[in-house]
Amino acid sequence: MDRREVGLDDLIRQLPEEYRRVLELRFVAEWSLAEIAQTMGLTESAVKTRVFRGRKMLLKSLQKEGYLDGRACI
Repeated sequence: MDRREVGLDDLIRQLPEEYRRVLELRFVAEWSLAEIAQTMGLTESAVKTRVFRGRKMLLKSLQKEGYLDGRACI
């Protein structure tokens, strides 16, 4: 496995559970916002907020670790 892949996986695992789980379901399992909301007992709005905040946290971590420059957008 590529060194960066291990590092990225570590960064994702370091996210708070509420954000990590939503990102995993949305982008790894490819669930819809409605599916995530129903499964987690949240509103779709709450899921959207967690996706946004989780991506923002991950982006900051990636930039801090030198994976991305300041212009990257995920």
